Amino acid sequence: MSELVKRVRAWFTSIISIESLLREQKLLLFAMLFYFCANSVSSVFLNLFIYQTTVNSSGLLSVDALTNVILYNIYTYVILIAMTCFTGMFAKRIPTKGSMLAGLSMHILLFVFVLLTDTNAHKYLWLFAALNGIGSALYNVAYNEILGYAFDERSKRLFIFIVGVCMTLAGIFTPIVAGSFIQVGRNMNGYIAAFGTALVMLALSVAFVLCVRLQKKKKIQRAYFANVLVSIFKDTNLRFVHLAELVRGIREGVIAFLLPVLIYTLCENAVAVGIYVALCAVLQMLGEWHVMHTGNENNRMGLMLFAVAVMILTTAVFLFGFSVMSIYAYGVLTALIAGFLYVPIVGIYHWATNRITNSAKKTLEIQSARELFVTVGKVIGALAALLLHKSNALVAVIFVINLILILTWVLFSRVGEEEEQNVLLTETKETEIENNAD
Repeated sequence: MSELVKRVRAWFTSIISIESLLREQKLLLFAMLFYFCANSVSSVFLNLFIYQTTVNSSGLLSVDALTNVILYNIYTYVILIAMTCFTGMFAKRIPTKGSMLAGLSMHILLFVFVLLTDTNAHKYLWLFAALNGIGSALYNVAYNEILGYAFDERSKRLFIFIVGVCMTLAGIFTPIVAGSFIQVGRNMNGYIAAFGTALVMLALSVAFVLCVRLQKKKKIQRAYFANVLVSIFKDTNLRFVHLAELVRGIREGVIAFLLPVLIYTLCENAVAVGIYVALCAVLQMLGEWHVMHTGNENNRMGLMLFAVAVMILTTAVFLFGFSVMSIYAYGVLTALIAGFLYVPIVGIYHWATNRITNSAKKTLEIQSARELFVTVGKVIGALAALLLHKSNALVAVIFVINLILILTWVLFSRVGEEEEQNVLLTETKETEIENNAD
């Protein structure tokens, strides 16, 4: 055991050593770690808070509470769509450090207003959605920009790897800790402890960002967001990948928030929600790690089809309605094979977007375009849940949003098809010319 501890310590020391990452990069790393922890609290337990405060209000039923949760997420997606367009057009004009600090400030205000509104939180869904959506958009665009000019290729790969580890750890431990606070504290006291801890984490993140010394942008760069959107609609492969991402977003827009809330409605145990989220994070990490080591261009479509088939078949656990065990079973199985779908998508997407002229100069706009399509899909999925949840048709909604993943697979399978046909046509013509010459 002592030998294992020494190896882990040596590995961690090498990761944070001066030789591996510079001072500014380490500061950003710690800032992001605290942000991920706070974001894990808001992404899961703010939905539970809205649900519980709605139920506790006089005259409101649990079905009305679920309506408010769905509405909050729809509002957030709509704000994200507007912010994605804004950042796509103007992010290059905003100072990177200022954008990150603004994003953190929006999240701080979010938790402050949540705590101030107390049991009336369900009346301020638009405010919460606006702060969450604006904050997330500004923070994410700053992160993407920093990777673009603050790192060389070697340190960028290392930094992204460590950030991925931090996100996974935050996704594993934070939900359990926050869920324990809420369950032990009972009602508002528990939420005050969980959200108050998140506020401290965000304050620490701000402190680390303030210590970072980033080089100022040399000049205002041209924005290519409109150009990228035009390219998407003109190029067949780009249309396929972005439509596929839109369809994928339909499922993501529902599953991300609905299942944890349903667990809480069934058992009223925030720890059970935290364990569910943590378990899904662990299994998804393991699945993605497996695919990254075994997947390649030859088998990626097969991996994606396998993932889609499992996601569809796993909805059979809901044939007799929702229960904590059925939701756990669905979440565990789909999280484990999610990487079989997501990892190949990354490779296909990057291959397609490299076709855009001067794509290296348009990285931020390309990422914004992708987020735009995915978020539009999320709105569609959440609207379907909003329209049908009162008629006890949520099982049907979950089945359909998994079933249409077949369309995602079909669209991605069509990417590059035109090039393959042109190659075959060229080879056929060359063969004919050789035969005629003989």
